Parts: sequence; C-alpha cells; structure tokens
Amino acid sequence: MKNYLLTIIALLMTAISASAQQPANQQWNVYVTPTSDIIPRCTMIYYSDNRFGTYAGHTYRLLYGQSDIIDDDPIGMYREDNGKVFMRELVNMTPSEEYLIYDWSLNVGDTAYVQLGNSNTGLVLDAETDTVVNGFQRRVFHLHYETNADLTEIWIEGMGSELGFPFSGTKNNPVSFNYYPMTTEMLCYYEDDELSWDNPDFDECVIDGVLDVNEHDFCHDLSVYPNPVFEIVNITFSDDIDCQSIEIYSVDGRIVETYGRASLQTAIDISDLNPGVYILKVNMADGREFTERIVKE
Repeated sequence: MKNYLLTIIALLMTAISASAQQPANQQWNVYVTPTSDIIPRCTMIYYSDNRFGTYAGHTYRLLYGQSDIIDDDPIGMYREDNGKVFMRELVNMTPSEEYLIYDWSLNVGDTAYVQLGNSNTGLVLDAETDTVVNGFQRRVFHLHYETNADLTEIWIEGMGSELGFPFSGTKNNPVSFNYYPMTTEMLCYYEDDELSWDNPDFDECVIDGVLDVNEHDFCHDLSVYPNPVFEIVNITFSDDIDCQSIEIYSVDGRIVETYGRASLQTAIDISDLNPGVYILKVNMADGREFTERIVKE
C-alpha cells in the first residue's frame, strides 16, 4: 500500500524549483490516548521535511506520520497562504478537499473555523501574547471554543496547537488524523532536528505504548500474517492458549466482524471487508487481550 501511495503522490504532484525558499524541517511528537481500549496509548510522530510539490494550483509540504498504529507514510499535505494554514488529507490514496486548520491573521474577538474529519469547530481568539521558539519571537494565540467558553486551546505561530499538529480544534471532537477516536497532547516540537519546545507537563518526548507486562509476553505467543492482507488473515498461536473470541474493529471503534474460539492456527476470511485499516483483537479466556493493526488491500 505504501508504494502505491507514493506512486500516486508522484503522479499528482510536480516538484517545485529547488531555488524556492524552504522553511525549516518540522517534527511534532504527540501523545495520544484512545477513547477505546483496542488501541494502546503511544507517541505519534508527525514530520515534514523539505519535500514540496504543487497540486490544484497550490504549493504544499508533505506531512508524514509514524507510530505503533500507523506506518511511516505520507498522510497529508499542508500550505500557508496569507497567514492561513490549509490541509489536504490523503484519503483512499487521493487528496481530499482542502480545509483550514490555523488562521494567524485573526484579531482579538475573531473566530477561526477549523476542520478535521467531519468536525467543523469555531475557535474565538481571546488574547495574543508571545514566546520564544528556536530563538525567534512567536505569537501565542489564546482561544476558546465557540460552543463552550470554558474549553480553551493555545496555538503557537509556526508550531501549531498544544494538541499537536494537525489536531487544532479537536478538544470537543476527539478524533485523530486517521479517524482513531482519541485525545491528543503535544509532547515536543523540533525544527531542523533541534528541540524547539517541550511540554512542561511531561518528562519525555517519546512515551512508549502503554501495555500490561503480561501482555508484552503474550504478544510473543502468537502471530498475525500476512499484513497487509487481501483475503485470508492467519492467526497462529505458539502454545495451547485458550482463545475465547476474535473481533475485528474499524478504526472508529466499531466491531465489523466477530469470530468464536480459535485453534492453534486459525484462518479468517476478510474478503468482504472494504480496503482500509482495521484493528484485530484476540480475547483470551483468562481476560488478556491482544490487538494488531491490519491493512486490508
């Protein structure tokens, strides 16, 4: 799937001149806490280097993502125009419609309507201060949600939201870039590989996925293959483990398939599922659980 995606991006986008001014490489480390227990908490790393291209008459930077639950793939592209930052997601390997994620042209009292997925959220600018990031003075936007004045968010110019890029406006609609139901919080921000900002509430820039110690051991007792899968996914246990049931979830937390007890080697036909990302969950009789991200081609 990754190779297909890169090929389509190459066809859609043409490289711009190397002489064009290129901003610093950027990286956002974001701590995610899913609202469903089928995906572990972990650090998602989003980054953009000096790869640019043109699409629909605009020049964009590519946005990549990597974590325990997403591959190191291009997942979107973004651009800035007159102080406004626009994003295009890569959905089904084709660019979706462009939408606003930041507006640095706001004045106090103005409202920015940002969007992620199906949400459209109004953020009202209450005050503007400043801070120093990477040796440069940056504006800090203090905003509240139009529908709830008690719900606030902070943006730092050039860096993005305290929730992490590209999660502006998602406090009242906790859904991730790839539509995993979760809340997010920025851990650290880098420019040109230099740490430019870190969250004072955390001691680390990368937090490993949170799993029970026994679950780590359990993960070595079974394997899921092939992945990506076109039709049949195999689940193989290395020992006589009592598997109670197997479930497959969509990335928004809905159960799409359920299977009964499994033997030491079980083959599951998922040919009727639409192409996309799913979470396979194995439930054991002793209460332990195992989850694996699978890609249906």
